Amino acid sequence: MVLSAVLVAYVFSVLIEIVAGLSGTWPVPERSSELLKRTLSAAREQPSEDRLFGILDVLRINFAPVDIHQLPATNNPFVELLMRHLAATSNRIQIVTLRLASLVEFLPAMALIVASVFVDALVTRNLRSLRANRESGYVFHRLQRIRNTVLWLPIFLVLAAPVFVPPILMATIVLPAAAFIWIQAVLFAPHV
Repeated sequence: MVLSAVLVAYVFSVLIEIVAGLSGTWPVPERSSELLKRTLSAAREQPSEDRLFGILDVLRINFAPVDIHQLPATNNPFVELLMRHLAATSNRIQIVTLRLASLVEFLPAMALIVASVFVDALVTRNLRSLRANRESGYVFHRLQRIRNTVLWLPIFLVLAAPVFVPPILMATIVLPAAAFIWIQAVLFAPHV
């Protein structure tokens, strides 16, 4: 499920860039180059001692926006359009990869948030069951159907967003999932 959400985010991000470029909504690849420069500068501003894995350190050294002026000149407008869109696609893939690396850097913090929410929910549920309050299995199983959407949709939206996303926002995308886990464990979990 994680891999499919990431792959769909890559494809969706590139499609947004191509469609917006063809429709004339924004210049291609200048906009993606500026977005990549902002993302790289935001990654550089993060203190390196706060990072667990050091993935961003490696990526920010090796990533650079594709400069359209360094590509060979051509008289064919179709080839020039194709080169511009390939440069924009390369920039968008680098942006999504940097966002994914930021997300991986925040995994320990996310795990702590989810673990504390889950323990709190189980304690609340145990207190409720000791008072012999009613539990609803029907609602629990209805919520199971939308669980994957609630867990992976924020990650997909942050990865594929066509605007600048600050790296600290990566730590907040776990909040809908944590809230969902709390609701499920506290209110409706007959089998947890």
